[in-house]
Amino acid sequence: MKVLFLSPHFPSQQKLFCSNLKKLGAIVIGIAEEWHHNIPNELWNGLNEYVKVKSMENFEEMRSVVNVLMERYGSDPQDWRIESHNEHWLELEAYLRGEFNIPGY
Repeated sequence: MKVLFLSPHFPSQQKLFCSNLKKLGAIVIGIAEEWHHNIPNELWNGLNEYVKVKSMENFEEMRSVVNVLMERYGSDPQDWRIESHNEHWLELEAYLRGEFNIPGY
């Protein structure tokens, strides 16, 4: 399973969610606007990869990043999940799921 975690640094307890997913064998990829040096070490250890974007509000930029990641890690949408645990990103999650046929709510 591959999990795209949007804004994994907020709220701060999400680092534990990412770490545990990785321990269970998932590939966990964080995507956010935060600079790399501002990501806590505990979160770094829970991610396989981190991608900084200019704006998570820019659907085209996010679509492009997800497309590249799916090419890199495998394009079968059944193997992917998108999470954020942040209500603000629900529309973005739905857009990306629909764009790439990724299962979810």
